Amino acid sequence: MKKFNLVFLFVFFIGTAVFAQNTSIGLRAGLNVSNINDSEAKSIIGANFGAFINRSIHPNWGITGELNFTMKGNRHAASNATHDTRLNYLEVPIYVNYFFLKQDSKIRPKLFAGGYGSYLMTASYHGNDIKNTIENIDYGILFGGGLHYSLGGGTWLIFDVRYGLGLADITKATSANVQNRNLSFNIGYSFPLGNTE
Repeated sequence: MKKFNLVFLFVFFIGTAVFAQNTSIGLRAGLNVSNINDSEAKSIIGANFGAFINRSIHPNWGITGELNFTMKGNRHAASNATHDTRLNYLEVPIYVNYFFLKQDSKIRPKLFAGGYGSYLMTASYHGNDIKNTIENIDYGILFGGGLHYSLGGGTWLIFDVRYGLGLADITKATSANVQNRNLSFNIGYSFPLGNTE
């Protein structure tokens, strides 16, 4: 049910914006450097990919919603071996962008901030299923920066770096207080729907 609510939120966001002016959609992918706030753990590399929709509400301001598959977790060293915790989520980030320079500029740097909600798809430790020990829902704040490079005709090549700071305790253990931490490097491509002027 919670998974359905996350998908419904994104679909509603798309449905509202598709009929509006100054709207663009696109695809994105990137690499995650993830950890859990555990001083003994090391970061782990994962992937993320998905789709997004952006609604321009002002020449310098926009709102973006995304639906992504994202891989998080961490790595522990034990007995001369490494053991990976891998947490795979369906994630819905929504954030506000501030774009520098004019809309017709070839390159437009941006800053953004917002939040995300995630639903746990799979969880494993050293290849063993641990989904029953991890909370299904995660949420937190995200912030970052990037730039849009114009390809002409309202299409853009997008680069960004973002940091996700988890606020939810993701473990079901009562004595723990564990949150996700995620740095990601991403590239995307967007194209317009309707009027983009």
